[in-house]
Amino acid sequence: MYSDIFLAKLSYTPTFVQPPFNEKPFNIFPNPSDDKVYIKLLNDFSLLGITTLSIYDINSRQLIKQPVYSEKTPVDIAMLPAGVYIVKVSNEATVIVKKLIKQ
Repeated sequence: MYSDIFLAKLSYTPTFVQPPFNEKPFNIFPNPSDDKVYIKLLNDFSLLGITTLSIYDINSRQLIKQPVYSEKTPVDIAMLPAGVYIVKVSNEATVIVKKLIKQ
């Protein structure tokens, strides 16, 4: 007979909140770009807690991660090869992803 009993309490907290269709929490410009892009936070997105920006390649490798301290944040992408990237901006309440094209 088995004498070991294990109990686990599992909980799930969703980390993705879809904004309303007509709202854009952030913009990337210029897009496409070849050396620098700017991330502009909209609709008080930055007021929802610490905001972080991450850029991933198409293989889901994180290439850039940096905090976002202002409504308009520059991001140097000159070292990235030309291609398509995913930009993720997240805070304590929301995770939003958009496409970035590096020329």
